[in-house]
Amino acid sequence: MKNDELPKLLFIGVVLFIVFGIVFLSRWLDMPFDVIAKSLFFELFALMIAMFAIVLKIKMDISLQWSVPVFVAAVYMGLTPVINYNAVPFHSEAFRVDAEFYGQSWFHVMVVTSIVVIGYGLLWYKHKRFW
Repeated sequence: MKNDELPKLLFIGVVLFIVFGIVFLSRWLDMPFDVIAKSLFFELFALMIAMFAIVLKIKMDISLQWSVPVFVAAVYMGLTPVINYNAVPFHSEAFRVDAEFYGQSWFHVMVVTSIVVIGYGLLWYKHKRFW
């Protein structure tokens, strides 16, 4: 095996692992492939936020607590495709079925905004009280 073949094989292995994981989750949760794929994409985004916060902690000695509200909001946004799928009582091609309130965009914006505002409000209160 040449040295340049190992990264290619590793990339193919990771892609196959992700695809089989998505197929397993879609069968286990009884949801379509695209719903699980969207959810995992946003969860990977939340993981990138966490890794960025850890890098900032190491490089600049910034406390990790200031990234927690954004991380929690990103985790919630990762769950929105699953929530949206479960908000519709049944799926029909013949006519449009409106989702419940927790599957609407305004509700998700309200929840994410609330998470960020309450999270940073608590951090500000803690910082002012104990500083």
